[in-house]
Parts: sequence; C-alpha cells; structure tokens
Amino acid sequence: MKKSFWIKTIIAIAIVVVGLFAYSYINKTTNNSSVGNKTLTVTIKDAVDNKTIIENEKFKTDANTLADFLNENTKTLGVKMENGKYGSFLLALKGLETKDKNKGPWWTYGYKSSSQNLDYKVGSAPVMDKINVHDGDSVEFVFTNTF
Repeated sequence: MKKSFWIKTIIAIAIVVVGLFAYSYINKTTNNSSVGNKTLTVTIKDAVDNKTIIENEKFKTDANTLADFLNENTKTLGVKMENGKYGSFLLALKGLETKDKNKGPWWTYGYKSSSQNLDYKVGSAPVMDKINVHDGDSVEFVFTNTF
C-alpha cells in the first residue's frame, strides 16, 4: 500500500509540474504585452458607439514600427490587417471590423512620441509601417464613421 501511495503521489506531482509549464508557455506565447524593452501606451475607442475599449494600457514590445507592434499583438488585440497600396491597412481591433472600406466605419489613429518630437492627431498619422516605436510612445486607435 505504501508503494502505490508514493507512485500515485509522484504521478500527481508530475502532472501538476507539467501543467504549470504548459500554462506558462501558453500564457507567454499568447500575451505579448509583457515582452520587450520598450513600453507603448495604447488607447482604443469606438466613436461609433461612444465607448472606450482600452484606456492607457501599457504594452511591452521590441517592435520597430506600429505595424510590427500590431502583428506582435494580433491575438491580444484582435488585430486584422491587410497590405494595401500604401502599406499596412488596419481592418479590425477588439472585434470591431471595417466591412466596407468605401463606406466605413474605419480605424484611424494618432501617435505621440516625445523622444521623436511627434504628435500626430487621430486621422493625421502616416501609414503604420512608417511610424517608429520608441520607449514611452503612445497610440490612440479610433473606430469612426468620419474622417
């Protein structure tokens, strides 16, 4: 009886350890917001329904551009993008998606970077592939019917 008790105990401990490693691996690969040397502050708003989805959430990243950051956080932020004539085009964030690019609503964004002396208002920022991410920068995404 003692021998079977110890065998069952060792098996239970092994299962718990394997489960913890699996949880840690899954969490690390699906939540990129805790990886990287730069911090980017993200706000996401739905102007169509007048809601704030995320406000000033900090993400750690090693991304070079805003498009790279969104690619890193596809699962976390529910990102859908496509390559267009002028670069990456944002189609969806957090379940809000542009269904008709001619009629909207669309995703617009603004970008601030004190280290680069940038302050692009929402709707006036260049294509995401041209925005370099620096530590301490912030981005505001707005889903809107108007430009």
